[in-house]
Amino acid sequence: MLKDKKAVLNWLFDENAISVEENVLHAEKAFFVSTVVSWCAEQVKKGNMSTTQVNQCMKLLRKFLRGKIELCWKDGTIIIPDKDKKEVKMI
Repeated sequence: MLKDKKAVLNWLFDENAISVEENVLHAEKAFFVSTVVSWCAEQVKKGNMSTTQVNQCMKLLRKFLRGKIELCWKDGTIIIPDKDKKEVKMI
């Protein structure tokens, strides 16, 4: 798990989620990913999330960063909207 902000930032660069172009930093999905990673860390501290669940969440974040799925927050829960945006799957 990515435990500090520098590790998250490095991971985002490695995943091409952050790019630099002429003194401009492009990080369209970075804030959302950072909030999910922080949420996961908090859940682990509380004993609400296992390592397996964190790894699954990180895999979902990779898919999100690569544009394969959508993720969003709803009522403190991460959801994956379906294609019709009618149903959601809870994480």
